[in-house]
Amino acid sequence: MYFQILKIHIDIVTPVFFLILLGYYVGPHLAMDPRTLSITAYFLLVPCFVFDIISKVDIEITKAGQMILYAKICYHCCFIHYNATPCYIDHFALSCIIA
Repeated sequence: MYFQILKIHIDIVTPVFFLILLGYYVGPHLAMDPRTLSITAYFLLVPCFVFDIISKVDIEITKAGQMILYAKICYHCCFIHYNATPCYIDHFALSCIIA
């Protein structure tokens, strides 16, 4: 039990605090605008991280289809409830995946 907590701490918590300390000490010397860093993180780093995580997931095709169908049903229910018209970004791709 304690070794698992120690492993979690070493694998997850320690690198996060290391990056925070690194940014705290190196940040003033680089004199970068925080807005530029946040935009870069939001539009570049987070999507890359999400793609990396999703690409490594081993999931059955039936479960993926169920998740897509559930998301589509929830999407339509929200728009019916709020009496709005859903906008289809790429409904052809969704219909090919579900079918």
